[in-house]
Amino acid sequence: MKRSFLCSLYVYIAVAFWVILFIPGTIITFVIYGVLRLLFLKKAADGFMWASARMWSRLITKVLGAKVTVYGKENLPKADGHYCIVGNHESYLDITNILGYCKLRTGFVAKKELQAVPFLNIWMVAFGCTFIKRGGIKSSIDAINNAVKNIQKGVQMVIFPEGHRAKNGEVETFKPGSLKLALRSKATIIPIAATGTRSVFEGRKRITPRPHIRISVLPIIDVNTLTKEEKDNLSQTLENMIKDEVSRLKAIK
Repeated sequence: MKRSFLCSLYVYIAVAFWVILFIPGTIITFVIYGVLRLLFLKKAADGFMWASARMWSRLITKVLGAKVTVYGKENLPKADGHYCIVGNHESYLDITNILGYCKLRTGFVAKKELQAVPFLNIWMVAFGCTFIKRGGIKSSIDAINNAVKNIQKGVQMVIFPEGHRAKNGEVETFKPGSLKLALRSKATIIPIAATGTRSVFEGRKRITPRPHIRISVLPIIDVNTLTKEEKDNLSQTLENMIKDEVSRLKAIK
């Protein structure tokens, strides 16, 4: 079933409305951020920036008319540390929902094309995102090395081990090499399963009913406590864990 013309129009208008607000909002946010930094109020400046990021992330979800439910909030870290967030990837909205609803201060390993998107690239650089050129071995190595350094400095990083958006909405095979980020940085892994994000944006068929995004934060995994065998099987373990949770989320009525 293809998306209806009215639904496509609705999605385009909603995104355009968000972009129109987002551009001046970005300018205002970074002007205030700069002023606070000039006044040596770094903690207040960082807090303001992340609060703004959460607001913009939530706004795009609300403008698109979606409802979000987060499960497993008790598994979110209570203190600073070295964290790597690992999740399945259905839609561009996975990023905004992690930022907006999981209250994590995160950077992302993102495709290089996003580096050229005006205003969005400003936020991504501020978050500590690293950019990867698909098919480029050197680019992949550099991106992972930069992401490892970020985690070691205390920046939480998100990676989607499938390597791309799963266009059928099903969890695809995790690329084993992607977990090098967590292993090399000796990070604590926060697994996140999500479903429904594709039905809000890329795969939306109708304006109604209201799409429901479900996000589940699973128990953390400290890679420093794993045996060599467990590290070797980490990619498969996470894939199975997230795939099972996505199936559970889809079954919720």
